[in-house]
Amino acid sequence: MTCKNVLNHQIPIEKYFEEISRIPRGIRVEKAVSDYVVSFAEARGLSVYQDEHWNVIVKKPAGPGGEGKAPLALQAHLDMVHAKTAESCHDFEKEPIELVLTDGILTAKDTTLGADDGFGVSYILAILDDDSLFHPPLECIFTVQEESNNEGAQLLDKSKISADRMIGLDGDAERSTFVSCFCSDRLVMKKAYNLCRPQGKAHTVTIDELSMGVYQGVCHQECGNAIKMMARVLRQAALSGISLQIASWEGGKAENQNPFFSKAVIYTDSDETKLSEILDHEFALMMEEFEDERYLGRLTAASCMDAPGNVLSASDSRAVLDLVYLMPSNLFHAADGGASASVNNIGVIRVEDGFAELIMSARSKHFSMERHVLEHCRMIGALYGFSVQQASRYSPWPYNKDSALRKLANQITLRESGFTMEEEVCPGGLELGWFFDGKLQLDVIQLGPDLENLHTPEEQMDMASFHRVYALVCRMLAEIE
Repeated sequence: MTCKNVLNHQIPIEKYFEEISRIPRGIRVEKAVSDYVVSFAEARGLSVYQDEHWNVIVKKPAGPGGEGKAPLALQAHLDMVHAKTAESCHDFEKEPIELVLTDGILTAKDTTLGADDGFGVSYILAILDDDSLFHPPLECIFTVQEESNNEGAQLLDKSKISADRMIGLDGDAERSTFVSCFCSDRLVMKKAYNLCRPQGKAHTVTIDELSMGVYQGVCHQECGNAIKMMARVLRQAALSGISLQIASWEGGKAENQNPFFSKAVIYTDSDETKLSEILDHEFALMMEEFEDERYLGRLTAASCMDAPGNVLSASDSRAVLDLVYLMPSNLFHAADGGASASVNNIGVIRVEDGFAELIMSARSKHFSMERHVLEHCRMIGALYGFSVQQASRYSPWPYNKDSALRKLANQITLRESGFTMEEEVCPGGLELGWFFDGKLQLDVIQLGPDLENLHTPEEQMDMASFHRVYALVCRMLAEIE
């Protein structure tokens, strides 16, 4: 398939960004883009290592003036989140991302853009391809599966890396830098129910057209989470005397994505007009509560002709609704100034054939608060008879108050642009935390251009910022001691 260039291929970072956008690189399907990086390195005579997970390490000797300096690691991840609009027929495994450039803002047609973390990959490829740059010996690390559980960074053989300083290229704001990151755990709750024959008629209730798909930093308890919203409207119907039985319920795609679609098939022998009135009224109340227009959505309810023949009992249906209603989602604990310090996200629900599953991501800047969030969720699950499986997703990145890399970056931005970077604790997990194993003195900084609406079809990147941050990285390479 021949694609027309949208970006300027005379500029290396734009060329490589568009080239990797044409390669399928979803979570656990990164082999093609991993092989691309290997071929890229081999064609330039660079040392390259690829492991069985498709992580890649490329090493480049020092550039002019960098001989004798300690090595520096550059790091980015190859995978991207796949999300698309409800109307899109895009096939992520076969079709390239269709870039759209409008007034200096880069987006993708109806899908995620993949700037997270395509910008970082393109930066490193451009640096490896430029023999005129001043830099110390470079160890360039391309990891996989960052967007699921950091598995690539976890499994990478760290003995292949000698650098004790690293520039992570997975940030999302030009004027700020992450200086540490949260720890995180993935929770999976499951329960099997006995099914029964339905009473009444089947109806499909759908919540969609919510435009926000990321939950990091959100300060509302149910901010656009279609799963939580569905629990609320159906539970209100039950509280209002509507007898309902859940035949199926689906919503969400990943624990780290705030779901903007949910569909439930229910049976009820109650008055259909009354049901619609209750659902519409409760949903309208939520729309009033969500003052930010990005959280607005749509609820539809219609008769269903092909519903499953067996359902949860009314009491079991109510229990599932209560569980989701009580489960914390989004902000759990705020730090000084209102920033998120601990969050939990209900990312996926599946209720089908008598089996219920809830997949969530809990995270916190404190180990102690993370344990508190987890215990809170586990207790609610136990009250309703759900089993709970827990898996660590992110290792924390501890704050280094004496970071030489951060000092250098601020010296350059102050001198050339008149600002120093705001320091932020990342509410998400960052792969950088996994590189501290055995390297207690590791000095790390995280950089990135201005990105918005990550993990959603509204993802966008400011191209001027994309260029400025690359210039900053190159300046750091030249001035680093």
